[in-house]
Amino acid sequence: MPTGNVNRIWFPDMVDVLREQWSATRSVTKWIELTLRLDDMLQRIRADKGILPPKFRCPHCGKYERSAPTHVSVRATILSLGRFEIAPPDVVKDLERDWKRYQRTNGLNAYAKKKKN
Repeated sequence: MPTGNVNRIWFPDMVDVLREQWSATRSVTKWIELTLRLDDMLQRIRADKGILPPKFRCPHCGKYERSAPTHVSVRATILSLGRFEIAPPDVVKDLERDWKRYQRTNGLNAYAKKKKN
């Protein structure tokens, strides 16, 4: 496996989908749908390439274990628009603000799932 893929989140295929699907007029619910699609792509890419989550050392017992699989959050999807120069910074900021408001109003976590009480 190529160096760096263990910690990699944004693979070129995912960035291509983000570029194709980008629209400043997308609703927050459409951003959530896109995020879920990108997360599915990430999981499929990692499985197809045999990329396992990185290992970490437990601070309590000292044992080395695999971390939990990495997922794509809605905020990461929005911020990646700026990172990959798909959208201007002011648009990214507005989208991030809209997501935070929607997230708070609907009691969602970073991955658009209902928070557990």
